[in-house]
Amino acid sequence: KSSTAYLDSPTLTEMSVTSFTDLGVGPTIAPVQIGGAGGLLPPTADVQAGAAFWESLESMVVTLKAPTAVSPTDATYLETYVAVAGPDGAPYATGMNARGGLTVTGGAADYGNTDVVGGDFNPEAVQLDVDAGILPGFTKPTVDTGAQFSDVTGIVSYAYGVEQVLATQAYTVTKASTLQKETTTLAGDLGHLTVASYNVENLAPTDTARIAAHASEILNNLAAPDVVALQEIQDND
Repeated sequence: KSSTAYLDSPTLTEMSVTSFTDLGVGPTIAPVQIGGAGGLLPPTADVQAGAAFWESLESMVVTLKAPTAVSPTDATYLETYVAVAGPDGAPYATGMNARGGLTVTGGAADYGNTDVVGGDFNPEAVQLDVDAGILPGFTKPTVDTGAQFSDVTGIVSYAYGVEQVLATQAYTVTKASTLQKETTTLAGDLGHLTVASYNVENLAPTDTARIAAHASEILNNLAAPDVVALQEIQDND
């Protein structure tokens, strides 16, 4: 069954159970280690190899070794993309840029325009999330790119076409991000306008704190552009 309504989503294995017998508590399941010394290492470039890697672990309990955030935590759903530590303890990832994120490198078109060869699509990045039904009462950490977590144990699943690990045990932030927001040096003049594109991420009129934060960034970090193109603005319903 598709994990979401998205047509390109990977499938999740489901069983229609009509009856079952409770045999009690079974043996402890040892999580599959991903990253670190002696752990499995995900592919870092080929998107198909990456999809096959994560699909081979579907619904299994895994432990992500000391993952590092390669994205900020999503403001709406509190999801964070991470890369596990490699055998040397550094993030096991290619294409890491100066801001701590992963840069996609496009390959050459193949089989018409439906596939590519070469390139770097960063399939090592996996989404970290928490399901309240699995880990009730746990507050998801909100971090910026570059923050480091303790080991994360959870279940491999999918959501909206991307691989994710749903934590089954509490985890912590072991090192905060040192990333600072950039401030533009661009300025308009009599012959030039400054133009900015800004995604407010499903901003609603009731999000007063976020409205103030966005206003501050537009005024200070973007230096009050002459034209601002906003995306993802909700109405008041």
